[in-house]
Amino acid sequence: MGLTPSEQAATQTNPIEPTVIVFETSPDGSLDAIVQHDERTVYVYLNGRDGNFGTRACWVRNLIAAPMEISQSDLRQGIPPALPRFVINHPNGLPAPTANDLSVVWFEEGNGIALFEKNSLLAVIPPWSGREAFHGYARDCLHENEVCWPMPQQPALAERIRRAAEFWKSWKSGNPLAYLKDDLLLKYRTRFGPDAQTYEVGGDQWPPLLIYRFDNDAGSRLLTLGMSLRPQPNVELSNELPVVLRRIELGLEYRLGTFFESVDQAIELLAGQARYPWRKWTWLGHGHIAKLTRVDQPTVNLLFVSERNFRVELTRFRDDPVNLLWAVPITESEIPHAGTNLGAFIDHCQNAGRLTN
Repeated sequence: MGLTPSEQAATQTNPIEPTVIVFETSPDGSLDAIVQHDERTVYVYLNGRDGNFGTRACWVRNLIAAPMEISQSDLRQGIPPALPRFVINHPNGLPAPTANDLSVVWFEEGNGIALFEKNSLLAVIPPWSGREAFHGYARDCLHENEVCWPMPQQPALAERIRRAAEFWKSWKSGNPLAYLKDDLLLKYRTRFGPDAQTYEVGGDQWPPLLIYRFDNDAGSRLLTLGMSLRPQPNVELSNELPVVLRRIELGLEYRLGTFFESVDQAIELLAGQARYPWRKWTWLGHGHIAKLTRVDQPTVNLLFVSERNFRVELTRFRDDPVNLLWAVPITESEIPHAGTNLGAFIDHCQNAGRLTN
């Protein structure tokens, strides 16, 4: 499925201009969900706006009588193929769905969608799509094939979609940040002191993000508030218990003249890291290292460290624990040491004053 929806329209072997039925952009503006047909088939696409995500596609329906076998020529050219009659439950084809009957539910992480026709789950492109020849699930598919798999009878998947729909509804009826802010800010002030300066970052970008600054004699601490409103993407691909790792807030200690020349520079760096998992479709956890290359500025390497001696009882959000992860600036020469003996290196950072109790 190598071509994007617009590129498919330009192929000589598929000259029919696709008709877009649904076009919806994700809440943070990074992905587009597209449902379209070419008078032969209906497909749903999840299309990234940069090179980090790419395009994922899943068959939804044949509009024509099904062939006896899938067209390998179509597959090679990136043309959405009609599925054979033995793998679908409507071999004579069905009419195209209407825009009024379709709705999209975004997964909370932002990198998956569920497509409904009225109240029926029609197709799912989940976060694990695009791996090992898997593209998505379709209601009207009966057997696994090159472009979709049958819709699984998995209560966990159905519940995940239900909770996602509930989450987005909560933004229409209220502001989940207000609930998170009251509890989390109380925890911060209990541990780091009552006085804090507040910085709103990101403007109108969703989700909202605040950074709080706590000063002391040794320096300052910056802490995000709002990052944990959504789970980090793809934790489940590398951890059997993603629930304990997927919601985080970030902290950063800084002293002017050591890695940072201004408060604004430190705030900008932390705000960028708070958006990083959803820009790169990855996650941050204990022991991870990020290399930040900035225009006209030195490269900064960040080691991410779990609470340890900074033990803060953070809140829970949507039944998930919210973890505090500290971003510790390290030099290029220190990266191998952090990778070979993380515990000893954390002690080194504390002894050097870059991570305090």
